[in-house]
Amino acid sequence: MEIQELKNIMRESGIVGAGGAGFPSYGKLDKRMETIVLNCAECEPLLRVHRQLLRKYAYEILEALDIIAEAVEAKKVIIAVKGVYRKTIEAVERAFTEKKRLCPMEIGALPEIYPAGDEVITIYEVTGKVVPPGKLPIDIGIGVFNVET
Repeated sequence: MEIQELKNIMRESGIVGAGGAGFPSYGKLDKRMETIVLNCAECEPLLRVHRQLLRKYAYEILEALDIIAEAVEAKKVIIAVKGVYRKTIEAVERAFTEKKRLCPMEIGALPEIYPAGDEVITIYEVTGKVVPPGKLPIDIGIGVFNVET
C-alpha cells in the first residue's frame, strides 16, 4: 500500500494518538521512518489495556504494522512491551511465526518501572537512541504508535 493511500484511510477513520493532544496518527507517517516502535507499556501500574489488546489481537496488530512498515519503507519494527507481560509476549511470538512478515519484527523488552510508556524513554529503552530536546522521534528515524492507535 502506498503511503498516501494509508494516510487517507487513517484520516477518514479518525485515528488519533493516545497522547492526549488528539494528534492524528496519519500525521506520523513519513518516509524517514526507518524503525517503527509499538509502545505497549502501560503508563499506570493498574492499567492492562495495551497488554490485553496485544495479547488478544496480536495477529491483527502485526498485520497493521506490516502495512505501515511497507508504506513508509521501514527497516524494522520493535514491539516495546514490559518483560513481565509473559502471556502477551507469547501471543506476539506466536503471531510472528504464523505468517512471514514483510518487515523484520522483534520484541523490545521494557523494564518494570513507573512511570512507563513515555515515548522518548521507550525509544531509548528499545533502541538506545536519544531524541534530542525540542525534536520529534521522526527526526531520528523512528515512528511510535500505541497499540490502540
